[in-house]
Amino acid sequence: MRRITDIRRHLPGQFSWVVMAALLIPVAMTHLSAPKTLANQPSGLPGATITEAGANRSENTAAGWDYMDLSGCVWTRVSAQGVRNFTEGIAVAGVYVDQFNTCTSTPVVSGNSGEQSVGESEFRVDADLQTATLKTTIHDFFDTVSSAYLDVNIDLTWTAAGPITVFEQGHDLQRSAGVVMAVHELTLCTDAVATGSVSIETSNFAQGPSTPDFFVCRTTDAGASIEIPRQLP
Repeated sequence: MRRITDIRRHLPGQFSWVVMAALLIPVAMTHLSAPKTLANQPSGLPGATITEAGANRSENTAAGWDYMDLSGCVWTRVSAQGVRNFTEGIAVAGVYVDQFNTCTSTPVVSGNSGEQSVGESEFRVDADLQTATLKTTIHDFFDTVSSAYLDVNIDLTWTAAGPITVFEQGHDLQRSAGVVMAVHELTLCTDAVATGSVSIETSNFAQGPSTPDFFVCRTTDAGASIEIPRQLP
């Protein structure tokens, strides 16, 4: 993604009004409904009009476990994730489980699911990113050991383990035939620890807190097209 400081070399001689267009992005981000032409005109760009190109918002969580049991024989790796796209009105969850007995060189269970739709109450992320929950049953987990589809019951709670940080922030400007397309993207994340269960029948594969470096995130991006009349020399 190009930053504003990169625009000069792409649009020589027209940097001033392009940067001015970039400053209009917050105007579009305050109008997150259907595409429309905003009534106000940007100051400093006489005759220019702004048409909102739309906005997207998504949330996602992930957690993983990687451990050896007390016997020193059974190694387990687990991951679970929830994702919600507000623009498309969908939320999905997925899971991966792999357990292997290293003492007997025997796989116990190994497989992953696809992306299964989940309801609003099954996957929640708090507005302040301090907690999140995923409670659902995955029905399309395919176990390669038994060559069968198994139900995986997920009941996890994420708790923030650090401050909210800006994971990614950027601006992108594109110009074509007198129209500037300005897009702003912002991703906020917090490190988080998940606890609970990822179970097949009576076996819980998510023992103890999840391993470090997992997260709860929210991404927002908004765009606007700015139509700028041709400026005569």
